[in-house]
Amino acid sequence: MTVSSTRTTDWIELSSTTGTANDTALTAASAKAPKIAVPVTDETNGFFVFGTVANTITGGAVRYVVTFATQDAANETFGARVWGWTKIGTLYIPELLIDTDNVAGARVGIAASTIDNTWFFPDTIVIADDNTIGSSGEVHDSGADGLESFSFDPSGHSYIEVEVSCETVAAFARCFYRAV
Repeated sequence: MTVSSTRTTDWIELSSTTGTANDTALTAASAKAPKIAVPVTDETNGFFVFGTVANTITGGAVRYVVTFATQDAANETFGARVWGWTKIGTLYIPELLIDTDNVAGARVGIAASTIDNTWFFPDTIVIADDNTIGSSGEVHDSGADGLESFSFDPSGHSYIEVEVSCETVAAFARCFYRAV
């Protein structure tokens, strides 16, 4: 499944299930292979895909804001990589855009909601590598135990893939985005 995106101020979840258990290392750029078909979401392995939209006001791309929720504990560390996919001939070619290191804070969802009080939001996101045009990656710092997020310019890419890995434990992770 590939999610098409529209401009929104509300967070859109990039999965249709309660998250993904993924305790494997993030894919290295040298190991990310081109595809013949449009890249699709693979929740089981921590890959979430959405299509990009054009900015009808300025003619450029919109910025995307991304955040997460993990279901292990506060202070759980996890990694995320954002890949841009561009079509060349009949192939979709991946390009590593953003690489982040993240820490879950103490802020949780609300009991009996779709994001209940077992889901922890990140209060620390560090951009370890920014390969976007103009190094457009930007962390939105919300302070200790807030809801931290990051944004980037997806210019030049038809699809965006966010790969999430809890790396050290088989915790669950969810990915959310909004186009602004």
